[in-house]
Amino acid sequence: MTKTISVKIHEGDLLEAERSAKRRGMSRNAYINHALKLMNRVDARNKLKGELVAESALVRKDSMSVLADFEALYGEEP
Repeated sequence: MTKTISVKIHEGDLLEAERSAKRRGMSRNAYINHALKLMNRVDARNKLKGELVAESALVRKDSMSVLADFEALYGEEP
């Protein structure tokens, strides 16, 4: 499903997008849709990265405690 919208784009950005679309053999609409999908993927990856960093920080203390326990039991390996 597609939806028609109206957006304001800086003229220079639009001209650059039109030139890039032409070089790629794409319509302006296809180029802008592709750019939007790419930006959404980048945003989703950044969100996931933030979540993983936060979760890692939550378990770090416990992981270090378990490591210390193992080192105390078995000695530190060279």
